[in-house]
Amino acid sequence: MSSEKKQRDVMKNDLEPVKIIAEAVPFSFTTRHGSQEIKPAPLACVDDLESVIIHLLDEKKRLNQLTWHDGVIPPNEIWIELGGDKGGSSERAIIQHQRQVSKGFEKDEGLFVKSLDNALASFNVIRQAYHGGSFIGNHIHRALKPHNIRTLCSAIMTTADSLSRKDVELKGRAGEICTKYTDMFSLLEHVMKYMTAIDC
Repeated sequence: MSSEKKQRDVMKNDLEPVKIIAEAVPFSFTTRHGSQEIKPAPLACVDDLESVIIHLLDEKKRLNQLTWHDGVIPPNEIWIELGGDKGGSSERAIIQHQRQVSKGFEKDEGLFVKSLDNALASFNVIRQAYHGGSFIGNHIHRALKPHNIRTLCSAIMTTADSLSRKDVELKGRAGEICTKYTDMFSLLEHVMKYMTAIDC
C-alpha cells in the first residue's frame, strides 16, 4: 500500500468483526544518543487468535490472495507467519504464508526453555553446549536432588501460569509434564544412587 493511513483503513475494515484490545504500555527505546528511555507506546492484542487467523485467511481466499508455492508448500497446507514487518517496499500484512505455525522452537529458544535454564542455573547446573545440551558429571547428581527436581519441574507450571491464567488446556498440559518429569527424575535419582553404590 502506498501509505500507512491507507493500510490502517484497510485493516480496520478487515478486522471490524474482531475484538481488539489496545492500551499504551511502557517500552524501552534507544535514543539518538544511544541511551535508553522508557515511554508509552501502543500495544494491541486479540481475544481469540485462532478466530483472527481463520477470519484473515477467509478474507485472503475471498480476494484470491492465498499463494500456493508449487513444490514448496503442499496444496493441503497453509503456512503462515505471525507478526509482521513494516517499512519501505517490504510492507507485509499481519499474517503471511511463509512459515508453518507448528514449527515450534529451536533448541535454545522459547519461554519454557529459558525458564528451565533459569531453574537449572538456580542450583548451578547448565546444559553443556559441547554435549548437545545434555547434563554431564556432577551436574546430574546436583540436578537429581529432590528439591532441585521440584524447582526444575515447577518452572514449567510457573511459565504456563504466567502466559495465561485463563488457558486451562495449557496449564493442564504443563501439569501433566511437571508430574511426568518429576516422577521420571525421581526414579532416575534412585537408579543413579544404585549405580554409584556398586562396583562395576
